[in-house]
Amino acid sequence: MWNFPTPLPDELIYSTIARAGLHHGIQSPKQLLDEVYQDRKVVATIDLPSHLNAIVHLLERTGCFSLIDLIYKHTMFGLYAPFVQESHRQKAITLMAEQASGSIHLMLGLNASRVPNNTKFHYCPICIQQQRETYGEYFWNRAWFLPNLSICLKHNCSLLSQDYIQQQHRHLFLPLLPNQTQDSAHSYYKEDFILGQMAVELLQLDPQPSPSHEQWTKFYLEMADAKNFRRGNHVCHEQTYEQVIKNFNLGYLRSKNLSIDHQQDTSWLKSIFRKHRKAFSFLEHCIVWSSFIPKMSPKEIMQYVSSEPYRVCRRLFYLS
Repeated sequence: MWNFPTPLPDELIYSTIARAGLHHGIQSPKQLLDEVYQDRKVVATIDLPSHLNAIVHLLERTGCFSLIDLIYKHTMFGLYAPFVQESHRQKAITLMAEQASGSIHLMLGLNASRVPNNTKFHYCPICIQQQRETYGEYFWNRAWFLPNLSICLKHNCSLLSQDYIQQQHRHLFLPLLPNQTQDSAHSYYKEDFILGQMAVELLQLDPQPSPSHEQWTKFYLEMADAKNFRRGNHVCHEQTYEQVIKNFNLGYLRSKNLSIDHQQDTSWLKSIFRKHRKAFSFLEHCIVWSSFIPKMSPKEIMQYVSSEPYRVCRRLFYLS
């Protein structure tokens, strides 16, 4: 395809391809797949697309977009990469480069996550007017697609939702055309803005190796130590429970499908303070971070966890 559009700041690759269809007047989803990928079987994936080497090739003329640039700046990869094993992060990047057949979501733990993935399209009504004024067109911003957080951090408002379910149109790249839709507003909570800010900061992190399960385990045990919530090798889970619900009430956690019960041994909150054997969702991590170390940013936390044995930045941890 000639004149493939350049991805705009924080634009999803899905959106860039949809704009390519608009720019070239292509109405057939299969024809657009032919033009972009030379493959009519590619599935239009919003959050973690595959076949990205084809997009890198189309953008070679710009000299600005490597595979890693596209993955970290124009997909939702940054929400999941820090919390999986490094081998899984590397494998997911390889899968996103070529044909993946849905295995990226499995590799990054989304299929087993307590946090449901987005099934509809969201946008901020104020942002899109600014997009029109700045760029002359609309596009899907990845900050609108934080799972379970239907808010705009920039304008402190609810996102609007388009009555369109992506799974029902596997090969269609839908452009953002707000004037052609009947849209509805989502309800939101004040806590959404706390978690949303942390999630956006995760998306903006530079590419980096993922901490190991052992590093995450030590980090959470030290976090409990800092609050005097440990007795020897035992974490006092009743105290971690109280610390979290001081910041996120039970009704809110239930609304996010992240209920906690200090009497339930399989509670995700208990598990995150035990030996890590699997990845936890970004929301689970952010809920605990916000409750225990609210002054530390995700960037500082990632630096801290990766700097084991933490001697360099131990003081920062306790000051938080």
